[in-house]
Amino acid sequence: MEIKSHPYPESKQLIVNQEYDINITIFDKEDHKIYPSENILTKTTFGKQFDIIEIFMNGLWARVRPTMAGIGKIKASLRSTLTPDDDETEITPHVKGVTDFEIYESILVNPRQTVLPWDAATKPD
Repeated sequence: MEIKSHPYPESKQLIVNQEYDINITIFDKEDHKIYPSENILTKTTFGKQFDIIEIFMNGLWARVRPTMAGIGKIKASLRSTLTPDDDETEITPHVKGVTDFEIYESILVNPRQTVLPWDAATKPD
């Protein structure tokens, strides 16, 4: 199981008060991706550092906003699937994944723009 934030899926760093999409990807024993569908039921929990803006019913996608700096944990657990008759089939043992995100305050660079002297005719040594 893989938990990633978008728009920068390879990063585990987030910035306070910016919105992120959290995607949970599930793989089988042979490391093949299981494509998300409405019959896959997961339980996703977010640490206290996150405001949940929106979450899909099956828990595989959420939009969140970090509210404070620190380490934010996101846990996901694949619990069951739904049959075509809407009967729930529990998966044992539960497939679980945890990702720690480092949450930072945004950086303010002052002054916003720096102008340096430049002479096109002078060539540096």
